[in-house]
Amino acid sequence: MPTRIHGTFYPSRDLRPILPVYVEFCAGLVPTAGLRDSPSDSDPIDSNSLDYKYMADTSDFRNGLTMLWNNDLWAIVSFQHVKPGKGGAFVRTKLKNVRNGKVVDNTFRSGEKIEVARVERHPYQFLYEDDLGMHFMHMETYEQTQIEPDLVTGRDFLKEGASADVLIYTDTNEPVRVEVPKHVELKVVVTDPGFKGDTVQGGTKPATLESGAVINVPLFVNEDDVIRVDTEAGSYITRV
Repeated sequence: MPTRIHGTFYPSRDLRPILPVYVEFCAGLVPTAGLRDSPSDSDPIDSNSLDYKYMADTSDFRNGLTMLWNNDLWAIVSFQHVKPGKGGAFVRTKLKNVRNGKVVDNTFRSGEKIEVARVERHPYQFLYEDDLGMHFMHMETYEQTQIEPDLVTGRDFLKEGASADVLIYTDTNEPVRVEVPKHVELKVVVTDPGFKGDTVQGGTKPATLESGAVINVPLFVNEDDVIRVDTEAGSYITRV
């Protein structure tokens, strides 16, 4: 007996491939290719061949949500719903570009539609860098991939063998960003000698770390000391 779904009748034997698609459709996964109007015996529906886009609106905003906006990937850093006394409601947002880390302010009309992008975070180990780029290995699958240095935030604080998170845009399976941990521990390889009693408040000197980064450290820090560094600020935290 045929069954009707959204105005279209389907033979009962075709329901098994259709129903999962219909359920996902109702949940917000919109098939851009569309369901076929009249499946035939020789042309069964393959739900895996459909192309989906997940649409949301400003009521779905949350910190960390990644969207396709202005032909690029942006993550919501913060947002605020505003209902002025006059005029329509809107949402004031701060967005961070997933690829380059640039932060911008943007205002969306209340209820405005956006296209949600799925970006997954995976643990990788940095292996080495050569003329082709920076080489990383997935710490679970051991698959190796090559990534452009410009996509690596905190690159100066990443030493060979260290771990980092690689953000993968699942639509294209491409790495769009590499994030070094906010705090890392690195050895000081070059700095002027420290002297006992060099604890003058605010006194600093340059030091080269094993990753190649150069930062200012307190006067009492010596070569071969291991220090904790804030990779976002590029600053010394403490001696380990």
